[in-house]
Amino acid sequence: MGTGRRHRQGTTGPADGHQLAGPGLDGEHDSGSPGPEPGPVSERKIGPAGGPGRGGQAEREAAGPGRQALAERGPEVAPPEVGAPAFVGAPTSLYPRRGRVRMGQTGGCASAYAVGASTILENRMTGKTGRTIRRGIATLASATLIAVGAASPAGADSTADPTVWVDIWNGRSAYHGPTTVQFFLMTDTVGYPLTSDKAYAAAAEHGLARIDLLADGVLVGTTTEQPWTITWDPSTLPEAPVRLTARSYDQTGHIFDATFSSSVDHTAPTLRVYQNGYIRAGGEIYVEAADKSRITRIDLLADDKIIDSSAASTTLLHWDRNAINGPATLAVRARDTAGNVAEYRRAVLVDNVPPAFTITPASGAHVRGTVSFTASGVRDASGIGSLEVGFAGTWYSSEPAAPKVARVDTRGIPDGRKVVQCTAFDRAGNTTTIKRTVTLDNHAPTVTFAKAPKNKARVSRSFPITAKAADRYGIARVQMLVNGKVVATDSKAGYRFTINPKKYGKKFTVHLRAYDKAGNLKNSSKRTYRR
Repeated sequence: MGTGRRHRQGTTGPADGHQLAGPGLDGEHDSGSPGPEPGPVSERKIGPAGGPGRGGQAEREAAGPGRQALAERGPEVAPPEVGAPAFVGAPTSLYPRRGRVRMGQTGGCASAYAVGASTILENRMTGKTGRTIRRGIATLASATLIAVGAASPAGADSTADPTVWVDIWNGRSAYHGPTTVQFFLMTDTVGYPLTSDKAYAAAAEHGLARIDLLADGVLVGTTTEQPWTITWDPSTLPEAPVRLTARSYDQTGHIFDATFSSSVDHTAPTLRVYQNGYIRAGGEIYVEAADKSRITRIDLLADDKIIDSSAASTTLLHWDRNAINGPATLAVRARDTAGNVAEYRRAVLVDNVPPAFTITPASGAHVRGTVSFTASGVRDASGIGSLEVGFAGTWYSSEPAAPKVARVDTRGIPDGRKVVQCTAFDRAGNTTTIKRTVTLDNHAPTVTFAKAPKNKARVSRSFPITAKAADRYGIARVQMLVNGKVVATDSKAGYRFTINPKKYGKKFTVHLRAYDKAGNLKNSSKRTYRR
């Protein structure tokens, strides 16, 4: 941030947020809203270059009577004959950094003079106690305010601030290569950065003669004419903090310094772009950039044409909304305040067509437990990137290793008919949604022997067995098992079986197994038979 005195009321700083230094009001200030708070005041010299500064306490003490001080500072001008004004406080209360000088006056007319190298201007005002003479009377780069009256011309002088205030206008947080440095110039008539030839010329008319740019105290450039810019090249300097100073001179050699803390940065930003090689019109591209100095801009380019930009270091950029299908070149460029640029570049395929596919289980299916919803028969230029399934108010997503399959754990969800929403995303970001209705059944059926010989009965010839099975959502099949092996299956209600005991030895066991339509199963009790 630049250091120096704050700028005058009614002006604003630059758009990039850099607080500009200018003439400040450390005590009273002009009416209206208060200006921005000043930074610390840089060391300044007010006096001819190479000689002692003026306006300090020691000089005032050495100057003697005000008439003598006036004679030393410029051509003596006889004050008008007016009533006797009196300073409020001692002569030293005319503190050079204050924005105005207050004078006590019992009546009549008070006069104040701005004394420069060769010009004295006068500002008269009908006075009464407490009236203020403003700084605006000074029009030279350095001037002396003198309050005069019939009784007190002596000791009543003080050196005022320069009337052209200079600070670094486009001061960056970091510099890299050759950069044109502009300056913030403010005069009594121009209160904002000078941008026109007329305004630039006004600075010279008000006494600005030269501006030096110093880097860590070393002179790196000078300008003596409009448009008051200096090109500085830090490309050979090491990466390190640097303190820039804008040193301005008036036509009599008086000096004012304003400083700005910056750094030299030769390192490009780090850049991460999340992109898989496919994009659709208007598609999003997530970008992260980082740098030791601030990121100022990130650009997205399609075939080397900028189509979107952001000033944020982490951002979502958008592809051209009118892009057509086919190959393209995608590039992302990140720039820091020093001007270093990092670039990411790759070939991409523009795909604006949503995927076509089918989903299993099919509509009307009975499901239970963990269900795998699978996209199959896919037709898409970029391929399926992920599958999301909405089931009973909860969304489930596929894994990156298996983008076509989303697994849904239905345990704990009440049984019944469910509407399932399956959305497939292709790798370009296009989507297709399919809805299915399934029946959830996580409860096993019931199954018993309806007709069969009693347990431990002796059998010598073939005999029938009838099963009884039931389920809320339907029985799919019933099986008969002998010695633990399935020997017969029946899917029709009534579920009839026949056993020939000669096939199974002297002793064997029989039990029944029922499956519902969701795949839940239930085993009956076992019966043992002998021949």
